[in-house]
Amino acid sequence: MLAMFSSLAPPLLFLATGLASAKGVRSQDWNTLNRTVGGRLQVGVPLAQPCFSRPTPYNVAQCLDVQSNYADHVYRSDNFGAYEIAQWETCQTTGDDCLLDWTNTSNPAAFLPPSQCKQGSIPSYYIDVTGPNDVIAAYNFANQYQVPLVIKNTGHDYIGRSSAPGSLALWTHNLDKLVLNNSFVPEGCSVPPTTAVTAGAGQQFNNIFGFAVANNVTIVSGADPGVGLSGGWVMGGGHSALSPALGLGVDRVLQFKIVTPDGQYRTVNKCQNQDLFFALRGGGGGTFGVVLESTHLASPPVTLQVVLGLSTFTPANATKLIQGLAASAVQMAADGWGGYITPSSGNAVWANPLLDSTAAQESAAGVVEAFAAVGGTTVFMTMDSYTDFFNAFIASNTDPVGRPQVVASRLIPDTSFGNDSLFEDMANAMLGADFGQILAVTPYAFKDYDRNGTSINPAFRTAVWHSIMGYYWNYNATSTQRVNAYKQLEQQWAPVRAQTPGAAVYQNEADVYEPDYTNAFWGSDNYNKLLSIKRKYDPHHLLDCWHCVSLTAAWPGSSPDWNSLNQTVSGRLQAGVPFSQPCFSRLGGGAPNTPDPAQCSAIQANYADHVFRSDHFGAYEITQWETCQTTGDECLLDWTNTSNPKAFQPPAQCRQGSVPNYYIDVTGPNDVIAAFSFSKKNSVPLVVKNTGHDYIGRSAAPGSLALWVRNNLMIRLPLTELLLFRNDRRTTLTSLFICFGTGYLMNHTVGPEPQLRPKRVPTRDEADDSHYRREQAGQQFEAIYSFAGANNVTVVAGADPGVGISGGWAMGGGHSGLSPSLGLGVDRVLEFKIVTPDGQYRTANKCQNTDLFFALRGGGGGTFGVVLESTHIASPQVTIQAVLGLYNATQENSIKLIKALAKSAVQLAGDGWGGYITPALASAVWANPLLNSTAAQQSAAGVVEAFASVGGSTTFFTMDSYTEFFDTFIAPNTDSSGRPQVLASRLIPSNKFTDDTLIDAIANGVVNSDFGQILAVTPFAYKGFDPNGTSINPGWRTAVWHSLLSYYWNYDSTLSQRVGLYNKLEQQWAVVRQRTPGAAVYFNEADVYEPNYIDAYWGASNYAKLLSIKQKYDPNHLLDCWHCVGWKGAQDPRYKCYPNTTAGH
Repeated sequence: MLAMFSSLAPPLLFLATGLASAKGVRSQDWNTLNRTVGGRLQVGVPLAQPCFSRPTPYNVAQCLDVQSNYADHVYRSDNFGAYEIAQWETCQTTGDDCLLDWTNTSNPAAFLPPSQCKQGSIPSYYIDVTGPNDVIAAYNFANQYQVPLVIKNTGHDYIGRSSAPGSLALWTHNLDKLVLNNSFVPEGCSVPPTTAVTAGAGQQFNNIFGFAVANNVTIVSGADPGVGLSGGWVMGGGHSALSPALGLGVDRVLQFKIVTPDGQYRTVNKCQNQDLFFALRGGGGGTFGVVLESTHLASPPVTLQVVLGLSTFTPANATKLIQGLAASAVQMAADGWGGYITPSSGNAVWANPLLDSTAAQESAAGVVEAFAAVGGTTVFMTMDSYTDFFNAFIASNTDPVGRPQVVASRLIPDTSFGNDSLFEDMANAMLGADFGQILAVTPYAFKDYDRNGTSINPAFRTAVWHSIMGYYWNYNATSTQRVNAYKQLEQQWAPVRAQTPGAAVYQNEADVYEPDYTNAFWGSDNYNKLLSIKRKYDPHHLLDCWHCVSLTAAWPGSSPDWNSLNQTVSGRLQAGVPFSQPCFSRLGGGAPNTPDPAQCSAIQANYADHVFRSDHFGAYEITQWETCQTTGDECLLDWTNTSNPKAFQPPAQCRQGSVPNYYIDVTGPNDVIAAFSFSKKNSVPLVVKNTGHDYIGRSAAPGSLALWVRNNLMIRLPLTELLLFRNDRRTTLTSLFICFGTGYLMNHTVGPEPQLRPKRVPTRDEADDSHYRREQAGQQFEAIYSFAGANNVTVVAGADPGVGISGGWAMGGGHSGLSPSLGLGVDRVLEFKIVTPDGQYRTANKCQNTDLFFALRGGGGGTFGVVLESTHIASPQVTIQAVLGLYNATQENSIKLIKALAKSAVQLAGDGWGGYITPALASAVWANPLLNSTAAQQSAAGVVEAFASVGGSTTFFTMDSYTEFFDTFIAPNTDSSGRPQVLASRLIPSNKFTDDTLIDAIANGVVNSDFGQILAVTPFAYKGFDPNGTSINPGWRTAVWHSLLSYYWNYDSTLSQRVGLYNKLEQQWAVVRQRTPGAAVYFNEADVYEPNYIDAYWGASNYAKLLSIKQKYDPNHLLDCWHCVGWKGAQDPRYKCYPNTTAGH
């Protein structure tokens, strides 16, 4: 951007946030990094610090130097702690800064006490980069310690991409290589040689222009002498007054040398790493790696025809001048003219390398006429080189630096130049601002570009003007004044945006809060390609910057996008706060937090309570999903003693871990639709969270937005004994059914297991709604069982009181102690109400959206949409025959008992028995709704014999309902929550129970782990299922036992200990897997690193169908979760907290 012949007023402010503060890293770790980079790790010191006496002593000589050069472009670029746009040295939200008064740098009010110099957003440390090894060391360090990285070259940055509080910066400013090659051939290419210049990342335009003259060549370069040729300028597009005739920077760059975040030093050109070459030519700086050098086409010297327009500024004259120049703008661009119009000065200048002097005067007749119309004059001249033009008109009139400044811009399409209203609005905006300018720098006349080779928005090529306006503020601006500058910018520029729908925006000089920035900067097609390339080269998402190509979004609380989302969902956008935060006095990076003793006591007392945890968004039952396992970032208590102060008192810090940054407390479909739209627009990862009963981590992700459906509480039941259920125009008499809201919970016993929640009612196939009763009480599944008992019905549901009936339990299969006789959850669900990622609220049942009904009955939660309610069969109440076995649980006895029980397991399952064998509780219990007491005792003779063989006892009971069985044997003995836990499981086929080696491996695995269990919950005796209607692995139907083992760790575990448990799990379960090839696995209770998970969870045939359905309803892949249908892979940054193990990644 260039400020032509104007005396300009003040600039602006903002805060970029990082993943973790540099303060959270130990000094010895920084020292190690310093040694690795040869002592070139430096502290980031604010430019103006020598002028302040707090916190460091005042330095007179250095202060005078800073004051006299405060607005000098090159001086600022030579100092790491300086940015040309000075709000990026500050924290705009808090006002922390170290600025001088840019209107009078000697003003003592800015720097004398009580003023203090504060770090603001200046990186805490930086590496003075000299080569690729420095960059690789920084990547390794950032990945290990989760320190945010930024890349800084010259500090010419309007968006704040090169600064961040608590970050580590890679400073490439001193890479000063500059070489001319008269016969350059890109490495690996077989093309004719050409003249080219290779420039290190630190080479700036003030040097480039002198070099071009000395070597008699033309290099297309920008207008700010402090900007670098090889940095963000070229990677963002790179405009110049020569661009209309000779192209943008991206059109002329031939090769890059770059270190990508995967640790590789790469040569990038049209013959190798072509995808990266596409990305670097328009995808933006600070995103795909650290460019160390680039090579650009050096054309023969050009003679320039120049036209200079001068006029007296008045607002009326300026408006008339803009409108007059707009009349010939398209023709001027087509003829190859490039230049700068500065309305506030009344002046403009253009250059043309294509025309001779006669043709130039003919071509620029519209300019002459426009200036004459406002009483101005025009002068034509011929110049020997672009450097002469730069020195005469640009170098001495660059836009001011050293002040906070906010800008908005637009690339005005050629089709808009007949719209007088647009240019009136543009003039009003510019003249009402502190600064406005029109840059004729688009590549309109340049046609020799690679149609598919650059990633800039294609609309850049059909635009004619790059129009820009901005506001300034000063060091003493209040937060309100800073925010108002942004708001004023938005209001003033809104009419220009409204009249140029779909227009491009130059990302290097854009509004910080540019709406729909992905389309404005790149266009949707390019952006999707760029995202794929980003995933490939930055698998751990080490590089992130504001409104860059990004797999996670930034989270500024002041962002209009977030505020708009919050308004859309009626204020129910909430911050995701880690469950135990009230116990901590320090947050990540050492930030203070005020503990809440009352809340902390409640958390400590209920830390292992399923339902209490499900009521808190920031809590997960399996607590490693509250953490980042790779870094140890967490906010956990000691689950063995929740009062242990070492877990939460200093130096312990509460860190966000994998708890989503924000969540929407969902009350209906519009909330979900708003979230899908927001995620698509802003590339924010989405997760769906219900109760937090999650062994795989599908409902958590660092830097994500969650949809919390926990409070969608509703239950309805027909008031008549039986319901007339219309199906395919036939009226049939069926069992009752209950409709549940997703917030309803179910109960699960002694074993880990996801279960059911209540939902609503069907629409098309239901009887009159007056037949239903609706309840909206926030009750868990124990209440569901009570509800079923009170209404004399039986609901098939699971064993954990903290699990929901309508969420992942049902969609993953949904087992129960009743499943052997009455089927799985997927066999009993009649209908779902769901918002699919394409933004539609749908009813899915066997009569409509039948493909989706198939997918939701086994395809898994968090994948095909957000289920808001489901309807399930409610059978008549059943009498339960139960058998309880007790014994002395020594290791030897437990192994012997499991082997003995295996002998009658297939027969028991065939007779309809379901239950739980739990060595840790020295017991086992089964239930059967099909047999009378006499038949039950005959059927369970094998159980009696097995317990007798280990000196145990068995007792038979008759119970009036499954609710009574649940309350007696399951609810008091649910598995523990509130601890990190890894498990592995297997659905053991009926034909494997004569394999003694297998049964021995199961017994040893279950007994010798921290917690193991065998669940007799498969639908072995149930034959009323639709053979093609559910998407679970068919192996479920012929399996007898769901066997699992698991290990725990605590808050103070190391990464190696955590990885060790994953690996131990793999080793312990290896024989079981080997002896059951092709067996199914219940993916709600599975190994995180389950090998061949697709076949294990669904089977190949079902998965192919599911993938097609996924693509249909989620075309933009807004929902992704670990080992789900359509999973994008571990390289996605949302999975960066999953540790690398011998079994995993």
